[in-house]
Amino acid sequence: MGNPYSVVSIPEQQRYFTTKEVSEMAEISFYTVREICKRCGIDYEVRPIRNGRGAFYSWVDTQRIIEEANKNRRIKKKCTPVVVVTDEEKENHPLVTDLRCLKLNYWPEIEPVCFLDLEA
Repeated sequence: MGNPYSVVSIPEQQRYFTTKEVSEMAEISFYTVREICKRCGIDYEVRPIRNGRGAFYSWVDTQRIIEEANKNRRIKKKCTPVVVVTDEEKENHPLVTDLRCLKLNYWPEIEPVCFLDLEA
């Protein structure tokens, strides 16, 4: 399998990245980096670092890992609800900084479920 990335984007001086650097760039865990390497057949070099050994990935392999992580990303972006508060409500409560607190649907029910039967 050849290099799927353009020659222009490859840095002139070859640099190797540690598993920690790759996981930070791809925003995934160390374990996920290893799983992607195993699944895609990406080789890494084992080199000594400080008191142990670590896996190092070339620039091309790092780009493949990031691309694979983005392809398989299951995280959905959270959307914030739009809160519409009138000027009258703002004037009545000048100390409220979070406008969501003015909505009654924002607060949970305060009566426990076990006490709902007692009123009936």
